[in-house]
Amino acid sequence: MGAPRPPKVSTAALEHAKTEAVTAKQQAAVAVAKADSERDKATDLYQRLSNAEKRAEEALKEARLASDQAMSKHIAEQRAQVQAESLQNQLETALKDAESHKELANKAREEAQRALNDAATSRGKLEATLGQLHELQKAQKEKDKKQP
Repeated sequence: MGAPRPPKVSTAALEHAKTEAVTAKQQAAVAVAKADSERDKATDLYQRLSNAEKRAEEALKEARLASDQAMSKHIAEQRAQVQAESLQNQLETALKDAESHKELANKAREEAQRALNDAATSRGKLEATLGQLHELQKAQKEKDKKQP
């Protein structure tokens, strides 16, 4: 007898197997297309994420720069405030000194006025005394002329 014969398969079963194979191929193609689409979406999302990270890094750098500038401005404002307070204190001291000098000048003026008044009084007394002396000298001359 010869080689064994393969069992006979019915045409309907063969057609059914072919149909299932085509369907499986179609499903596999759809699955591959979906996988490709998902891979493309993932690649796009990674690219977006990378771009967002770069923008976030730039924003962080700008925020740090703005923070540094704000801190510098704040320090400058504090220094200006300290200088303004120092100038205010110096001005107040200068005003107190000026007031003190004004009071001393007023006292000196009052003392000078008293000295002038005293000098005028002394002058008046001296002039009166000189007048009396002059009168006495005249009287003495008259007396001397009358005596031989």
